[in-house]
Amino acid sequence: MKKVPLSEFPHHLKTALEKAKQELLSPSSLQQIGDDIAEQLRLRARLGNGLGENYTDPAKLKPLSPKYVEQRKKMKDLSEETTPKKSNLTQTGEMLDDIIARINGFKITITFKEQFSKDKARWNSVKGRPFMHISRVQVQRLTNDMQSKLRSNLKKYL
Repeated sequence: MKKVPLSEFPHHLKTALEKAKQELLSPSSLQQIGDDIAEQLRLRARLGNGLGENYTDPAKLKPLSPKYVEQRKKMKDLSEETTPKKSNLTQTGEMLDDIIARINGFKITITFKEQFSKDKARWNSVKGRPFMHISRVQVQRLTNDMQSKLRSNLKKYL
C-alpha cells in the first residue's frame, strides 16, 4: 500500500475504487464472464442436465422418446458427443456450439449466433428440457468471483 497523507486518503480511496470498478466492468472483463457462463451452460447440457425447480440443483433433462431414439440410431450426422439414447441437447452439436455472450454496456446477454439455434432452444424448453438458465450456486460463485476481483483490483491502486 502506498503511503498517502491522511488528508488525501478520501480522494485517493475514491480514485482507487473508480479505477478498480472500471477494470472490473470493462468490456473485456464482462465478455470473459459471459463466455464462462456460456461454456458452463454448454457443458451442463452436454452432461444431460438442465436445472431443477427454482433454478437450484442440476436436474436430468427429460428422456428422449423411444421413437426418437430409433431415429437417432439411423442418423449419420449424430455428434460424437452423444449417443442415440442420451438426452443432452446434442444431436449435431450446432445449437450448443452457437451459444454466445453479447455485451451491451454493463449487460451480459447469453444468446445464440443463429436464429435457428435460438428456435431449437425455445422448442426444447417447451418440451421439458430447459437449459438456458444459471443456477443460484452459479450466481453465488459469480458474485464471489466479482468480489474477489474487485478486492484484487483495489489492492493494485491503493
